[in-house]
Amino acid sequence: MTKFYRCDCFVSHNVFLANYRLHVKYQNEWQFWNDYEGVLRERGMEDRGKVLDSVKSEVQRRLNLDETIAKNTEHAKKNYQPLQPQIFSYKRDWFEPKFLEFAQVCDDGLLNQSQIIQRYLDTIGTEIYTIKALKPDFCAKMVRELDNFNDNILQRSRPNTMNSSGLIVEEFGLLDFVNQMISELLAPISKILFPEWYGSGIDSHKEEDKQEYWEADHVPGVVMFHRARHLHGTLPLLSGSRYNLLTWLRSSSVRNKLCPMCKSPPKLIPSLHMGDGFTVPS
Repeated sequence: MTKFYRCDCFVSHNVFLANYRLHVKYQNEWQFWNDYEGVLRERGMEDRGKVLDSVKSEVQRRLNLDETIAKNTEHAKKNYQPLQPQIFSYKRDWFEPKFLEFAQVCDDGLLNQSQIIQRYLDTIGTEIYTIKALKPDFCAKMVRELDNFNDNILQRSRPNTMNSSGLIVEEFGLLDFVNQMISELLAPISKILFPEWYGSGIDSHKEEDKQEYWEADHVPGVVMFHRARHLHGTLPLLSGSRYNLLTWLRSSSVRNKLCPMCKSPPKLIPSLHMGDGFTVPS
């Protein structure tokens, strides 16, 4: 079984201070205030202690993250009764026939990239593609299950400092589903769409370049593929609710060369789970 690691910058980099709309790095108090006190005061900081406590709390959360996820996952297994247990099992019936055909054609390798993109995908920007993937019935059931989980399980982790309402698939119980979906569908698709990032294979799951701008409507069941190197985000909702399943596909043979967060060769620290997708080359 592959052992995965994080880069040690996971603990210190990209801490998001929501009140100031600022990402910061924390290594020690002197470095933090030297780098950020000026901009924080410009953005209205009055209480230095409160800001520092917030940063240290996030650093500690990251240090404890693997243990917290394991504990919360076990808690959910013991205490959560699913409304629809069938949706936690991977079934090809949940997916649109054209999407399954698309994944199979990618896996067969009989058509080249441009032929596959032209035949199956809508291109909405540079290396940004969409296709209808999940059937409406499955999406509706998943939304009901997510709402029920949120209403009944209070002991859960948040994915990152910018996300106050998200879930982690391990804790929700969807990890096996996602793993099989990646193996059978997303990995062969990724190999065709983004061959330079596929390396020797997608082996884990969980960056910014061109100054261009696109918008895409959120449509139930539609999947969007992109390299995650585009600066991306979501616009505020005017009404309704938005549910996304985000899956970051990673190839350790590519990722081991350079950490995308600190832009340096990764300094590895062990992880109980998939960490940030780094491995120790054999």
